[in-house]
Amino acid sequence: MITRSGLRAFTSVVNRVIHNVAKQQFVVTCPSGEDAVLRYSKDDSTNITFLHTNVPETCQGQGVGKKLAEAAFRYAYEQHLTVVVKCHYLANFYKKNHEKFHNLQVLISLD
Repeated sequence: MITRSGLRAFTSVVNRVIHNVAKQQFVVTCPSGEDAVLRYSKDDSTNITFLHTNVPETCQGQGVGKKLAEAAFRYAYEQHLTVVVKCHYLANFYKKNHEKFHNLQVLISLD
C-alpha cells in the first residue's frame, strides 16, 4: 500500500534531475537507489555531444528518460550550444519534441 507521503516522496525523487558538470552527466536517482544517467561530452567550444542514456530496468516506463532528455536539451538551449546527438533514445526524443527546441541547432549522428 502506498501512502500519500510515500507517493509524494516517489514523485519528488523521480522529478529531480541533477546536473553533474564535473562528470558531464545528468542524473536521476530512482526509488530503488539506482541512478538513471544521460552522459555527454563538452569541449571548450559551443558544442555538446549527447552520448548515451541509461535508465535502470526498475525505473523504465516512468518518464525518467524523458526527464533526463528535457533537462539536457534545456541546458543546451540556455547555454546557446550546438547539440550533436549520438544516442538513439535522444534522437527519437528530439524528433518527437523538436518544436520545443526549434531555436536549438541539433545534428543527429548515429553510428
